[in-house]
Amino acid sequence: MPAPLLCLALLLAAPPADAALRTDGKARLFVSGGKVVKGGVVLPYSDLLKFTMVVKGGKGLEVDSVKAEWEEKLWRRHREGTARITHPDPQEAVWRKEFEFDALQPGKAVAPALSLRYRDGEDAPWQPVRWADVAVEVVGPEDADQKDIRGDLPIETLPEEPSWTRFLPRVGIGLAAVALGGLAVFFLRRRARLKPAVPPDQRALAELDRLEKDGPPPDRPPDWYPTQVSAVLRRYIEERFSLRASRQTTEEFLAELGRGTHLDAAQQATLREFLPLCDLAKFTGLPPSAAECAGLTDLARRFVLQTRPGSPG
Repeated sequence: MPAPLLCLALLLAAPPADAALRTDGKARLFVSGGKVVKGGVVLPYSDLLKFTMVVKGGKGLEVDSVKAEWEEKLWRRHREGTARITHPDPQEAVWRKEFEFDALQPGKAVAPALSLRYRDGEDAPWQPVRWADVAVEVVGPEDADQKDIRGDLPIETLPEEPSWTRFLPRVGIGLAAVALGGLAVFFLRRRARLKPAVPPDQRALAELDRLEKDGPPPDRPPDWYPTQVSAVLRRYIEERFSLRASRQTTEEFLAELGRGTHLDAAQQATLREFLPLCDLAKFTGLPPSAAECAGLTDLARRFVLQTRPGSPG
């Protein structure tokens, strides 16, 4: 498998950064949608509690007996992702599966328990893993201040209704502002029509050239460069094929891609091979090398050239 695929990160999916909650041998549990604090997770009532189980091992890695248990009065399963196993290099394998849960009420609760078992080769013993008793505090909207009312309230006299003529100056100012805004929009649209639009493939190629020339700034996070390249490619796919690439997870995008006819079999196979690897980059925390960044840019550029209008594909 080409080495540059290892650093293609966060393509077509922009979920919040996950935090490692617990580690058990080669298995790790990540959580997003809430804030990991000492002793548990603080989750806003309007957010989903998302768990990601990751197991890293050799090329003979096996994972089974994956289960999720929860109290139905506290949680409702929102989505269960499909287990995926990828091979970043010939001697390494990474298994991954996601669960999402809805909190049914605010307050303190125990998160759903997750379990699995894994082994690194047929001759290795099975290693059971269970993540349970994770404390979650579901934070609801703040209660409004309320005051007790004691005794009878006095009857208040309603003020006299003001004359409608007092609002004429404000109405005049509002109409003038609307007129000026309409003129501004008219001239801006006229200027935009005079300026020819840049085709999606030309814009994407120019942005990739700029990224390749400038490189990642020294004060940026490790995944900055893969994130920028993926953003360019997501925008190109949206403009070229009218797909919701930047608003879907990798799993949702691949499912929609399989139902459509936007890309041929070879182009779909390319996306299905490296998109799962993109999701794994955020868990490594290692910055890509210069060679890997160059390879990443070449892959994105090749995809644009293969799918641009008039290309053989």
